[in-house]
Amino acid sequence: MPRIPTSRKKIPARTSRIFTTGFVLGLMALFATSALIVFAERYPDSRNTLLLTTSVDPIHGSIAENSNENTYFDEEPGLSAAAWHAFDRSGMRAALLQAYQSIIRPGTKVVIVHPGLRKEEVAGLFATKLSWDEATRAEFLALTEATPRRLTEGYLYPDTYYVASGAGAEEVHEALATRFEKNVSDRYTPDTSKVITLDLALKIASLIQREAAGAHDMRLVSGVIWNRLFQDMTLDIDATLQYAKGSEEDGWWPRVVSDDKYIDSPFNTYRHGGVPPTPIANPSVAAIYAALNPQKTDAIFYLHDPQRKIRLARTYKEHVANIRKYY
Repeated sequence: MPRIPTSRKKIPARTSRIFTTGFVLGLMALFATSALIVFAERYPDSRNTLLLTTSVDPIHGSIAENSNENTYFDEEPGLSAAAWHAFDRSGMRAALLQAYQSIIRPGTKVVIVHPGLRKEEVAGLFATKLSWDEATRAEFLALTEATPRRLTEGYLYPDTYYVASGAGAEEVHEALATRFEKNVSDRYTPDTSKVITLDLALKIASLIQREAAGAHDMRLVSGVIWNRLFQDMTLDIDATLQYAKGSEEDGWWPRVVSDDKYIDSPFNTYRHGGVPPTPIANPSVAAIYAALNPQKTDAIFYLHDPQRKIRLARTYKEHVANIRKYY
């Protein structure tokens, strides 16, 4: 057969370069997005197999020196802790995970429960993402109190949850219970339970979670709390006042004023000795670990300066001096 003549039009070099550059940039963007998604999913869980042991001796009022404990808080993989929390709190992480799940598992909702939230806030997160009505939200809160697998305050494990868009209160409750058992209950050793009950650890951890400026000073805050408990001092923790006066109308963590110290509430640690009746928030494993392994210190007071750096004091006089110096 005779060949049919063909016309080959040469593509201009500039157009070719633009196409090649665009293709390479597209691949780079795809790779970066994939890396961020993997990072967003895996970063917080890198050390979640560590057993929850303790260095506290409540009977003798002592804390054992254990230099290895800081490893849990100091070895941050990948980004710094500050960079991670900025990425996490910005909403970018949630948006990336939701976009990813929409592709691979359509109909799945991503709900990120941050450490330090109270149960009403956790209920609100799931209610918003899953479009619950008020009755379903109330059902979820009732389940946290009335079921055999009780998930009251402190037991709602902070994590990233992937739930079906039509999930109801019972399904979400089951997911939270399973996650808590895997990440906390199963790692809480029998020897630890003999010294500090899980319930007590969660109460102290919830205080640490709300009071600390980050993982870097959790063990110091824990050390001060334990020192005050050893000396039968009231804890005088502002976060307990916030919990006592918090409401949906005025905010769950309202600003504390001086008169709040006289609030008539069992959660007021200025008026009542010991720990609160229940945890005041849902703590991270890091906060639980800090509650069980405080840093040895002589301090019985602390505050955070305007830059959120912790300032310790061994006496009330030193504490007042810190208040005057930084505020």
